[in-house]
Amino acid sequence: DIAGHGLILSSTPDAQGNTRIVNYIGNPNIGRQIELIFEDSTGRIFVVSEVGLTLFVADAASTDGYKASLISRQKGITAVAEAAGKVYCAAGDHVIAFNGNGRVAGEISIPAGDIATAIEPSPDGRVLYIGTRRSGVLEYNLETGELFTTGQVQGRIRYLVADSYGTLWITTQQAGITRYRPTDRSFRHFEQQMNTAPYY
Repeated sequence: DIAGHGLILSSTPDAQGNTRIVNYIGNPNIGRQIELIFEDSTGRIFVVSEVGLTLFVADAASTDGYKASLISRQKGITAVAEAAGKVYCAAGDHVIAFNGNGRVAGEISIPAGDIATAIEPSPDGRVLYIGTRRSGVLEYNLETGELFTTGQVQGRIRYLVADSYGTLWITTQQAGITRYRPTDRSFRHFEQQMNTAPYY
């Protein structure tokens, strides 16, 4: 996003080493205020803007090599992640799942009065962690569809990162960073004065 002027795509160099720049200003499927951009494991590009969610798919027949489709007019998407072959978008009081065709494949409802602020899949692809404004971290089982709260984390959750050990790292707006280990369902909050040496 350049000063609110939409999306600019740079192609991969051709055989002669030339790179083509395409500016998508004016494309009705893409807004001017780009909030997020995400690439899934198949190379599809998801773009979040004020008009909703746009999907870019490689298309050799297109003049710029991609076809852009507005797949959702959902506003307020705050996070995008991929798990179990679907792309999930945190959007207000629910998380929307999109399948390989860019169609809605389901929704996960957030507890009443709360909103989803971050999402992150577990390394084994069985769980989708959902950060919220008030309810802490929710754990959604992608195999059974069960949703439960892993424990309270103070403050609005901003980011979630699951590392290769399966540990979930949680950052909040005002309360620093917290570690959650699913193996024993334990939480540890790291304060500024704490020694943060590796614990593994």
